[in-house]
Amino acid sequence: MEKKSSAVAKATKGPCNPSHINNIKNISHINNIPPAPPSPRTYGVYGMMEWVALIPRNGGVVRVPFTGGSSSGYGVKPAVYTTANSAVMRMIEESLYFRSGKIKIVR
Repeated sequence: MEKKSSAVAKATKGPCNPSHINNIKNISHINNIPPAPPSPRTYGVYGMMEWVALIPRNGGVVRVPFTGGSSSGYGVKPAVYTTANSAVMRMIEESLYFRSGKIKIVR
């Protein structure tokens, strides 16, 4: 009988023990790894060569400059604005210009 109980005791020790698994899950704070920055997004406005969007936010207005657009016999290139700032991305995507389709995600 005693051999069986020692075999059970040996089986619960080691890396398969659930208490060890819980300890592995909670080590992310030890490394102090900051969250990854958001990847840059490029927004575009078709039919414009340059445009400054005035986006109302919290009682003020934020200016977002779109530049570099062109129109020729070869096609249309939208005026673009690129940012990696998550606050600016959220502000643009919550604006009426984005919801109405005037501002679009290009890349």
